[in-house]
Amino acid sequence: MNAVGTGHAIEVSSIRRPLKSLTKLWAQGTALAILLVSAAYLLANSAGDPLTVEGLGVVTLANILGLTLFGATVGAVLAYLFGRFARSPRMTFRAVTVIALAGYAVVPFTAAESVQTAIWLNVFHVVVAIPVIGMLARYLPGSRTSTEP
Repeated sequence: MNAVGTGHAIEVSSIRRPLKSLTKLWAQGTALAILLVSAAYLLANSAGDPLTVEGLGVVTLANILGLTLFGATVGAVLAYLFGRFARSPRMTFRAVTVIALAGYAVVPFTAAESVQTAIWLNVFHVVVAIPVIGMLARYLPGSRTSTEP
């Protein structure tokens, strides 16, 4: 598939970016997310009653950080897969992650023992999602015909 001299974009069936690049962006997004969610957690704990979830009990910083690492890793796997198989990798990744985050917003209200806890859990999700999704999306091309980040 060569478009030399035609002025048209070269069709690329599979744009492969180095995993090192994805790993670096994952680490940067996750590190920022950990800093932000730690600050949000400390603020939440100083604002009132302990955050408690049915079946888990009191939510600890270790719980939050573990789930942050897990969620960021799932996001990196999704970014890799969308980068390999989606027609518009960046848009698909952003849409799927934002829709999943919005859909998941209901879960804390069913599991938390108070509305305050549910709200804080949703705040944690957003605080983690913004840097992680933003950094991982930078790994992805806009479309299959684009190699631009």
